[in-house]
Amino acid sequence: VESSYKPFSYTDETGRLTGFDVEIAGLICAELHRDCEIIAMPFDTIIPSVAKGDVDIGALGLGITHERKQVVDFTDHYFRSQSIFIEKPGTVKNLSPEGMAGKRVGVQPGSIQEEHLRKIYGPHISIELTPDFEQLFKNLQAGRTDIVFVDGLPGYTVLKSPLGDGLETLGPPIPDNVVATSAHMIVPKGRPELLQGINRAILEIVRSGEYAKINRKYFDFNVY
Repeated sequence: VESSYKPFSYTDETGRLTGFDVEIAGLICAELHRDCEIIAMPFDTIIPSVAKGDVDIGALGLGITHERKQVVDFTDHYFRSQSIFIEKPGTVKNLSPEGMAGKRVGVQPGSIQEEHLRKIYGPHISIELTPDFEQLFKNLQAGRTDIVFVDGLPGYTVLKSPLGDGLETLGPPIPDNVVATSAHMIVPKGRPELLQGINRAILEIVRSGEYAKINRKYFDFNVY
């Protein structure tokens, strides 16, 4: 799972690793009858680690891209989330390439949000790559960036926290036909039995109601 990515994976006040991804991964492992070690890693190290086989499952809600499909295999989706822009009010005129011209945009490297920025805005903006999710918002609050582009579910969690004071979204969430909303786990290529097992486990925890219990702990609406 990803390091410091509320509400999906984070260390609580007791020092315990917890969050939506952590709990869902635990349920999946139970369904697979496997004793799993769940570890937190920087976002940009997880895909390479899974691709090399150093990690068996990447449970971090990834969108599917052509480049990623060349190195890892994707499970069925286990939640959905739209991408959003967040700024200090009035910083950015609008989300057109002209309105964003010259702005410094914070984004996680290797994310589908970075891919979208490069495709749509290209040389119009300065893309500031920041692996740590919370640091994206610290940079925004400190004026080191003008706007951030992030996954919506953790983004809204930040907006409801002290780190999000004075920040707001710019424009509506990006639609599914522009940036993928379905989020998937990943496994090394050549592990069809593991991939199929996880897909069966996802369906089973949804069917049994266990997924809904965890969903309600972290979100006020159904994210499946």
